[in-house]
Amino acid sequence: MRERLGFLLKHCSNLKHVETAHGFMVRTALHHDKLLLSQFIETCSSLGFSAYAHSVFSVNSQSHPHIYVFNTMIKGMTLCNSAFEALLVYKSIGRVGLRPDCYSFPFALKAVVDLRAMSLGTQIHSQAICAGLESNVHVVSALIQMYSSCARISDARKVFDEMPLASVCSDNVVVWMAMIAGYVKLGDPDTAMDLLSRMPGTQTDGAVLITWTSVIAGYAQMDRPDEAIAVFLKMQLENVVPDEIAMLAVLSACAQLGAFHIRLGECIHGYVKKRGFDQMVTLKNALIEMYSNSGNISNALHVFENMTRRTVISWTTIISALAFHGLGTQALDVFSRMEMAQVKPNDITFIAVLSACAHVGLVDLGRYYFHAMKYRYGIQHEIQHYGCMIDLLGQAGYLAEALKLVSEMPFQPNAAIWGSLLAASNIHGDAELGELALLHLVQLEPWNSGNYALLSNIYASAGRWDKSLGAFHIRLGECIHGYVKKRGFDQMVTLKNALIEMYSNSGNISNALHVFENMTRRTVISWTTIISALAFHGLGTQALDVFSRMEMAQVKPNDITFIAVLSACAHVGLVDLGRYYFHAMKYRYGIQHEIQHYGCMIDLLGQAGYLAEALKLVSEMPFQPNAAIWGSLLAASNIHGDAELGELALLHLVQLEPWNSGNYALLSNIYASAGRWDKSVMARKLMRDKGVRKMPGWSFIQVSTRTHEFIAGDTSHPQFDRIHGTLFTLNEQMKTAHYDPINEFDNHDSDIGPASISYCSSF
Repeated sequence: MRERLGFLLKHCSNLKHVETAHGFMVRTALHHDKLLLSQFIETCSSLGFSAYAHSVFSVNSQSHPHIYVFNTMIKGMTLCNSAFEALLVYKSIGRVGLRPDCYSFPFALKAVVDLRAMSLGTQIHSQAICAGLESNVHVVSALIQMYSSCARISDARKVFDEMPLASVCSDNVVVWMAMIAGYVKLGDPDTAMDLLSRMPGTQTDGAVLITWTSVIAGYAQMDRPDEAIAVFLKMQLENVVPDEIAMLAVLSACAQLGAFHIRLGECIHGYVKKRGFDQMVTLKNALIEMYSNSGNISNALHVFENMTRRTVISWTTIISALAFHGLGTQALDVFSRMEMAQVKPNDITFIAVLSACAHVGLVDLGRYYFHAMKYRYGIQHEIQHYGCMIDLLGQAGYLAEALKLVSEMPFQPNAAIWGSLLAASNIHGDAELGELALLHLVQLEPWNSGNYALLSNIYASAGRWDKSLGAFHIRLGECIHGYVKKRGFDQMVTLKNALIEMYSNSGNISNALHVFENMTRRTVISWTTIISALAFHGLGTQALDVFSRMEMAQVKPNDITFIAVLSACAHVGLVDLGRYYFHAMKYRYGIQHEIQHYGCMIDLLGQAGYLAEALKLVSEMPFQPNAAIWGSLLAASNIHGDAELGELALLHLVQLEPWNSGNYALLSNIYASAGRWDKSVMARKLMRDKGVRKMPGWSFIQVSTRTHEFIAGDTSHPQFDRIHGTLFTLNEQMKTAHYDPINEFDNHDSDIGPASISYCSSF
């Protein structure tokens, strides 16, 4: 009879089954059996019927109380997220004449964790001591977990240290695991690793593997992927065989490092296949992300296409990867396949989809998906979706619609959204929107000097030079610097880095250097920021000197550092040193070349006249050359009069930047300098045939507090006649002095001729 009832309980799947089983227990007088009653309570709890279980328990606990049944009821309540009720059951143990045992306390402490009821936890700790169970493995583990979960790691460590023979008894491995997990949970993987290295027991134990994995995951979650990988390698040296969870953790670390550890990621991929885990969806998803972050989108696609089963995470990961790499059309094609496969997208999927629309500029499709996610898929818009949509509209020039969406969304706009609007106002020259965006950004990110610089560019593009100069006035930066000192934040490295960037962007390189030299601690970002600042201001030699100091300080440079270093070499014209650093970054520092590094190197070679070498580097690099690279070659061909290279560069630039009149003008100048006037005229004709309009030439000068601007073709300046007369006099004096203008610098593509002089009004 007991076996039959046990069989019935194992196969219950709904409330009717539970009621039938209970009726059978009552009819056969088995409802007082502690084991069967406990099994019944477990069945109810696992199905979510904790209230029914409690009603049956309440009837039986008064007449036939047993601690085993009470423990089962407490455990069942915690499983059903009824922590408060679980503690009430725990409290009632004493009222029926029972005493909590070594299982009662852990179950009750789990309820304390769920409620974050620290005071109750300390009371239960005291009760465990009174019961003489303060050294019991299960109780100690539960206490450590409780204190760790409530961010009381020092109390957890005290419990651990006070356990007899905790440092040598291999039977207490569960206690060590709890303590290590506590440190990991609270963001201290270093102490966790120290404990792990002293943990007793056989290194091949499953418990030990779980602990190694938790430490790897802890480092990865703390954005310390190098340490995570080091622990993974050490684990194998200790003959601990990683399982799929461990590989998932280390793949997460590889994904953070991107191209730096692509080889390790490929090795783990091979290991996954060797162990027969290659059809595990979670690992496949992690591999897609790892390959994507390392820049190997083809491998990411290969993994995805060879999956026999795909979840929504699989589809979302590859769509995000394609969108991130600028392959918006492919990303949207994959999303269409996802819909056809009847896999319901989630909120993260639509962030990727809307980002893809922004990359391709598909405004109507973006609007459709933005509305479809709510009304077709029932997914509520989050602030990230609004951010993607605002970015899409802003890039496409729908500024009024983007601003309207900001005002209508049920969230407080964050810095990312106002940053998108500021960037859009820069693209489309809307100074008023730029002012509005900056007003909010100053409140959200007062330390971000880049926002002021961008607004300054917007004003400059709109010809509002007084506003441009005021937008990034150095006094504002000095006020912020003073505020930082006043609040005692002047030794915070992140703020010091921001001050260096702020002073550099405002043109005050001496103040930037002063901040840098007075730093008591410098990170790689500190060194990189000042090197970039010096290179940007044309102080290439000083920039390279600072980099030498960085090497002597044994601070490892990153990929951004080498962009600054190669730019500095270009400013000074140090070709051999540039070649050395370009190779050293990969073979000495293990940093993979990105397209920006190739761009700097090509610019350096081009400026120095090594045009063949520059072109060879373009053909050898593992990236599709972008407009910046072809622009560097076009500029180099202009400097050195290489019309053929100029033609080649323009052929690519016309495809990449068909709207940029400067490319046609520069090629026209190259032909003119070489005396090939027919080709020069042809370049200008090609520009007109494609409907590209040339922006008129302009310059400006500030006299006292007024800024005067001069634009080709405009004669509206109030002192036009006087200026024209002065220039005529200067021209006559030049002739008398037998000075001939250098024709190479004439604006050959000007429609009004080099002899014509035009002006505009001041403001």
